[in-house]
Amino acid sequence: MDWTGGSASLTVRQVAGDRDPCVAGITVAGQNPIAVPATAGQFTASIDVKAGIAGACGPWTARAEPAGPVSFIGSTTGQLIPGSVTFTLQANTAPGTRTVDIVINFTQGNPSAVLRISQAGTP
Repeated sequence: MDWTGGSASLTVRQVAGDRDPCVAGITVAGQNPIAVPATAGQFTASIDVKAGIAGACGPWTARAEPAGPVSFIGSTTGQLIPGSVTFTLQANTAPGTRTVDIVINFTQGNPSAVLRISQAGTP
């Protein structure tokens, strides 16, 4: 190769998926999963970074699966973690155990955080 002078141009492209990693977790009183009685109750779940950089998680939203037995109290969104969500879980009047998940989704595509709740049935 011969170089006779002049200029050169370099273009750098950042791939959308190329970002700082963030893995978050969600717990109630430091526990996940949790087992609760059949009676109704109110809970506050903490959302914290488990690995990576907390600021890289970005904005988040909370939802319940299934949505029916859960009512959120206050905001279901946040800009950064750590954060928290408060919710009530209706009484389980059925005889069997009910499973409900509180899911935190991150708008920047980081993995979701899931709190698994096992609620006892009514005898």
